[in-house]
Amino acid sequence: MPTIELEVFKKLIKSSFTLSTVSKTQKTESALSEGSSTGAKKIYVLEKVADVNENYVLVKSRYDNNQYKIERTLLKQYIEDAGKWYSKSTNELLIFPYRKSNETYELIPETELQNNYPLGWDYLNSKKDTLLKRKDIRNKALWYAYSAPRSLDCYEGEKILVQGFSVYSSVSIDLDGSLFFGPDIYGLRIKEEYKDKTLLVLAILNSHITNFYVWHVGVVHGSGYYKFEDRFLKQLPIRLPQTLEEQALADEITNKVKQILDKVKLEQKTENFPDEYIKEYRSKGEEFDSINISFNSNHKTIEPVVEKDIDGRGYNIVIGKKEKPVFVESKVKADYVSAALRGKRAKKDEKKQILIPKSDAIVEEILKKLEEDKARMKSPSVAELEREINELVYKLYGLNEEDVKVIEDFLRRF
Repeated sequence: MPTIELEVFKKLIKSSFTLSTVSKTQKTESALSEGSSTGAKKIYVLEKVADVNENYVLVKSRYDNNQYKIERTLLKQYIEDAGKWYSKSTNELLIFPYRKSNETYELIPETELQNNYPLGWDYLNSKKDTLLKRKDIRNKALWYAYSAPRSLDCYEGEKILVQGFSVYSSVSIDLDGSLFFGPDIYGLRIKEEYKDKTLLVLAILNSHITNFYVWHVGVVHGSGYYKFEDRFLKQLPIRLPQTLEEQALADEITNKVKQILDKVKLEQKTENFPDEYIKEYRSKGEEFDSINISFNSNHKTIEPVVEKDIDGRGYNIVIGKKEKPVFVESKVKADYVSAALRGKRAKKDEKKQILIPKSDAIVEEILKKLEEDKARMKSPSVAELEREINELVYKLYGLNEEDVKVIEDFLRRF
């Protein structure tokens, strides 16, 4: 490490706190908890097709491409990409055959699984031969267990999520504790005494300081990817405020993180239009029509075009040459369907359902809310807030202009 970089590095590690200091992990001198490995992802990780009712979900197995109805309480929302600030919602669900008992997790007994989750049991049982062939399953009686059930205690509850393999640090927060993750993601739970500093820790992990630190102590792989894992992050210096001035900086950083989280949530809400927008109206008993689209080809990005029907009866939403146009009776509904499709991906033979209010007035209300949310996302942008957070984090760590230049120049070289 060049002397000029070493001096900055020494300034960073003067902090008396490290990531392992604030972490609630049960491993001694560790900070992060590695996600479980099922040993058969195509069987355990399912694609959500539709909600059957409050008790059951219709899912598609990537193992055999068949659809199954499975008990909702046996399924957990699953991610493979931690994302930055917030994880992007997916339609992936994980079969979780474990239960909590005396603050630890244990495999649900076979008889209980059969009695309480007969549909989930039937699905797993139909794949028993394949599950028995996994290398890490030594106890054949536990054939439906994960091959490496790690960190089960870290899944439920508020946690920070760290992408284990990335160019730049990619760290998000799971505020409601609903996300389950695989071996490429690490979980970080914050100790109760530092709970009010959670968003500050999130900001530091997503800052240039973390990249500067990991790029010096970590291992680089092909295409400039680094491993953001426990052995490299557990000693990451975490500067917690010790003075009123530092507390003011920490509060400002935290407030900007909250702004980012609000904007990222808005971004996800608009990207998944109209799902979040129609919940309120469905709960009020508003009536909806269902538009069902079956795609005949692959679409990397759907760019729908609204055209007036030649008979003057309504409007067509044209998706592509190989797709049948979607017909609706009014211009406002055509705009609604276009907004639901624009920018989305679609695979050949994929089916998509769009729920649309019967009332044009309700459709207009929803589209107005969509435009208002898009306007709120514009200024300041997430990128602008991130730049401001980096400047504040530098100040919190007591770095001067020359120190900052060293870090910025170093990061630009890679």
